Formats: sequence, structure tokens, C-alpha cells
Amino acid sequence: MLLIVIMIILVLSSYYYVNNRIYIPLLLFGVLIGVVIQRSSFCFVTAFRDLFYGPEFRRSISIHKGIILGLLIEVSRIAVAKYKGFIDPLSYVNPVNLTNIVGGILFGFGAVLVGGCGSGSLWRLGEGHIIVLPGLITTVLTYPIFATYIKVSVVKIFPPLLLGWDIGLLMIYLFIFLYLAFIFS
Repeated sequence: MLLIVIMIILVLSSYYYVNNRIYIPLLLFGVLIGVVIQRSSFCFVTAFRDLFYGPEFRRSISIHKGIILGLLIEVSRIAVAKYKGFIDPLSYVNPVNLTNIVGGILFGFGAVLVGGCGSGSLWRLGEGHIIVLPGLITTVLTYPIFATYIKVSVVKIFPPLLLGWDIGLLMIYLFIFLYLAFIFS
């Protein structure tokens, strides 16, 4: 099996080397990330499920610690970059509207039915769990349709611009603290 994977990577690498050289490091980086995700059994859905009912409670807590640490680092980094003017304050601010809510509910039901999120489903499929295949196919086929045909224009909301940087960031850090308190309660 490993030999087949290596052959596929070599064929893809030679194809991308001939056509566009930028994809070779991206392909290798993707393979590396995939191996790390598979070896660590990383999945957001199972991490939340195991908080309440599951055999791997300790692994779930360590995933949530990583999520919280990543949130703290990235919120602080992006806030400084936006405050200093390196990044436009409204870039990467997506509006929350009805399509987000409906999509979140559909994703939640699909993740429960399949037994994992996108990353968890991918590594499970790589391990031979065919039951996740309908969920991945559905995701791949429906995402472009919904992204193309369902467009809602609403106002973008960025709390630091509305409330000021100090109050806006305080709200974001308060949300992260509440998440931390929920995880360890």
C-alpha cells in the first residue's frame, strides 16, 4: 500500500514539475499535514463528542487546549496587524447570516451521521473506513453549488471597529475565556 502511495506522489510530482513548480512543495506539505492528522487522530467533532460521552476524554481536552492556544495566538497576531494598519480591518471578516446558520446545522447533522469532521473523515477514509465516503462525496459536490448559487449580501461586523479596539478585543478574549471555562468545567 505504501508503495502505491509513493508511486502516486512521484507521478503527481513529476506532472506538477513539468507544468507548474509551485505545487510540488504544496503537495509535500499536504502529505506531511495528512500524516500528522492521521497519526494524531485529529478530529474536531470527536473532540467535542468525547467531552460529554466518549472513551478518549484526555485526548479531547488536549485538542481543546490546542484550539484555545491557537485562538489566543492568532487573535492577538491579527489584532495587532489590523490595529497597526498592516491589514485592512475588514479583510477576513465574514458576515454572519442565515446561510451560515443553515450551513452549520447541516454540517452538524452530516458530521454526526458520518462520525467526524472533514479532517477526521479524510484520515478515516485513508485508513479504510468506507462509511465516511458518502459524506465526503456529498461535501465535495454540494459545497461549490451552495457557494455559487446562494449569495446573501449583508453588512460585515467587526467588534473592534464598532466598539473600539479595547472593548472589541476584550469581548473576543472573554469568549475564549468562556470556552476555556466550559472545557474545564
